[in-house]
Amino acid sequence: MHVLMVLAIAILRVFDDAKVALVSVSWHPSGQKIAASGANGTIWIWNIDGTLLKTIKAHTAPVWDIKFSLDGQRLASTSNDKTVTLWTADGTLVKTLEGHSAAVWQIAFSPDGSLINLLSVWVKHVVNKFVAIYSNR
Repeated sequence: MHVLMVLAIAILRVFDDAKVALVSVSWHPSGQKIAASGANGTIWIWNIDGTLLKTIKAHTAPVWDIKFSLDGQRLASTSNDKTVTLWTADGTLVKTLEGHSAAVWQIAFSPDGSLINLLSVWVKHVVNKFVAIYSNR
């Protein structure tokens, strides 16, 4: 994963600890941390200086999306393993949401961080969309 300076389009730092295909990335609201998820079910959290803070074997299948909450207190991950996992911002497990009938593709926190929205898509004869809202408190 490369961090680029947008206006100058220069590589500032390369985070290469993952050694696997990365799927999603999220900036911490402070701008001091980055989290990335991998096709192998792992999440990595780095300081912006490139120091690897935590490696989490988060899911049993690819982690499709990760997001820090806007207040910076939580990190959430969605996976092909049909689960959503909530973490503290430093990577400590808070809760796993199970019972989805298909992969969960995307997640979004409400502006105050109290709710999360999930998107799960599955195919029968047509593509259907399922959006769930969970309380984060």
